[in-house]
Amino acid sequence: MSTLKVNTLEEATSGGATYFTAKAWANFNGIGTVSILADGNVSSITDRGVGFYTANLSNTTPTSNQSVTGGANNAYNVAYLGVLCRDDDVAKSTGSVGITTAKINGSASGPQYDAPDISVVVMA
Repeated sequence: MSTLKVNTLEEATSGGATYFTAKAWANFNGIGTVSILADGNVSSITDRGVGFYTANLSNTTPTSNQSVTGGANNAYNVAYLGVLCRDDDVAKSTGSVGITTAKINGSASGPQYDAPDISVVVMA
């Protein structure tokens, strides 16, 4: 098998638009004992309390100012949406990302909660 390694991909037709790829991603179960279901460059997930997690990266990112996005599904089919955002209580680091999951129902946001299906993507 061959390995192709590149630093930058450019689109040939637009004169230099750069493609960016995720530096890390994970899908995990955040209820009870946290378990990673699938991942790329995530070595473990630390459970820091209800709705608070740290994604520990296998390889560091080039900056601690990553863009973090993701989502959390409805816990047991209840009538609210779950959202994921970067946890500002965790110091920015190139080796990990603090995340939190919370309930949203209409225009009101609710408390943090553990969800059975959480996805996070880290861009840097």
